[in-house]
Amino acid sequence: MSSAPASKPKVSQSPIETPAALGVIRLDKTKQELAQYYAATLFNPRKSTLLQALANSNFDSWPDFSQQLIRKHLPNQIESAQGHMDQEPKNLRSTKAYKDRTELLEEANDDTMPSQENNNIKTNDIMCT
Repeated sequence: MSSAPASKPKVSQSPIETPAALGVIRLDKTKQELAQYYAATLFNPRKSTLLQALANSNFDSWPDFSQQLIRKHLPNQIESAQGHMDQEPKNLRSTKAYKDRTELLEEANDDTMPSQENNNIKTNDIMCT
């Protein structure tokens, strides 16, 4: 009995791989939602910044991401102050108890202009420290 060698299935291997999309673009979304999605993906930069980046061809690999899409479908953003303008200023609610202003002035006067003690004999002696 002679047995024939088992034949292996032929697998065609092309030397060039075809590019594949690694993301999914939903076709049931509107152009405005697509523009908002792309802007949110980039942490919502200003519209002028997005247009400049697209003019420099920085997003050529992103499907349907164009200057026309941004100009036409991205809504204008609400202007906001730069920085942290909504934070409460410091030292508004201090836990330290402050003396009244009049008490502070009286203490300062006691140091700079001391009063004469009662029943004190006046002399011409001066004491300096």
